[in-house]
Amino acid sequence: MCFSIVFLLWGCEAFSESPVQVKESGDYYFTLNVQLENGTSINNVIFKREKVNNRWLLQVRSDYQLSIEGRKSLRMTEYEELLRLLFEFIETQSLGNSVDRIQLDLGLVEDTQAQLGDSLRSLVITKKGVVTHKDKEVFKVVLNNLVGSEQVSNTCKLVTNYKMRCDESVVIGMNPIAFKSEYIGKPWSVLGSQEGLGLSDGLWFAVRLKPLDKE
Repeated sequence: MCFSIVFLLWGCEAFSESPVQVKESGDYYFTLNVQLENGTSINNVIFKREKVNNRWLLQVRSDYQLSIEGRKSLRMTEYEELLRLLFEFIETQSLGNSVDRIQLDLGLVEDTQAQLGDSLRSLVITKKGVVTHKDKEVFKVVLNNLVGSEQVSNTCKLVTNYKMRCDESVVIGMNPIAFKSEYIGKPWSVLGSQEGLGLSDGLWFAVRLKPLDKE
């Protein structure tokens, strides 16, 4: 009787559903849904190879319909678990088992979003002139926050478990910062009281990776 119970429990565990499910797939392309240990679902993560330069991209981006069930962002521990599960899945894929870029929403992790918000708010409340896209001061504040963030530091530590490392020369890649159209041409100080500081939806940055043994 005891042996039967042990076998039954082992069988349930052995055939339990994987936390990473393939929603769609094609030539060098996967759309993935991930369930964390606490039940949080993160849907529409994309892992694909670029046709032009053959780089493999892991895209955790809202402009690609990323959704976090019942939430807008993740805690740091949840983000780390998400990456770990994704990289464990990627290791099983014969088509591509490495990543060249991790593209991440600016607001994906709560702590990063809060620190970035504080730094940007300090800038805009005293900044002269009017709101414009691609402002160099804004770009510098965002970039410096990301480079020095716990999120990026933890990401660089985590990927070493999967034979990768962050590109030391240029860790972060990022497009110019854009703002919602209703704030363009208004004084910068207006942004200080706005939710999300008036930043456009779908802004993201990339953590650049290399194989661990490659210079």
